[in-house]
Amino acid sequence: MPQEIVIRLHLKGLEDFRLTSTGESIGASISSGDEPTIQQRLISPGSETPILPGHPLWMNMDIVSEQSEPTIPLEGGYFEIALPKEFLAQAGNSFEMQWIDFYR
Repeated sequence: MPQEIVIRLHLKGLEDFRLTSTGESIGASISSGDEPTIQQRLISPGSETPILPGHPLWMNMDIVSEQSEPTIPLEGGYFEIALPKEFLAQAGNSFEMQWIDFYR
């Protein structure tokens, strides 16, 4: 497994992003309000716990855009997600990734 993985999702929104390995998942979303905010959570069977910046499983997420103030729906940009080193170490040889641009 590489020491570092950065994902770039060329989407207009990111309502849900999920990494899964060994029965646990990390979930994240970026709100589509006036000022996009990032929320992340640890998902175990039967429970969800918020993850805050500084937690070893926090995913660094950025909106990369030519706009000075990126808004969602995102035009001409992408979401950049750095997978946490702690997750990669625990994942072993494989993990799953899922995402939803907008719930319909």
